[in-house]
Amino acid sequence: MGSYGRCRHLVDRARALGAVPTAVAYPLSRDALAGALEARVAGLIAPTLIGPQADIHRIAKERASTCSN
Repeated sequence: MGSYGRCRHLVDRARALGAVPTAVAYPLSRDALAGALEARVAGLIAPTLIGPQADIHRIAKERASTCSN
């Protein structure tokens, strides 16, 4: 999770409202999936991933292996 710089106050206010149910359509790139997961970890969204399950799982595994190295 990155620093939010000048937007920190907005992120803190959003977090205080609770995670918003959010549809994330076709997160089929590492960046798209990472963004959804980072927002979930930050407490900003409660994502529902929409798209080909096998592809989303493959990208998640690739991301996990990159993060653990």
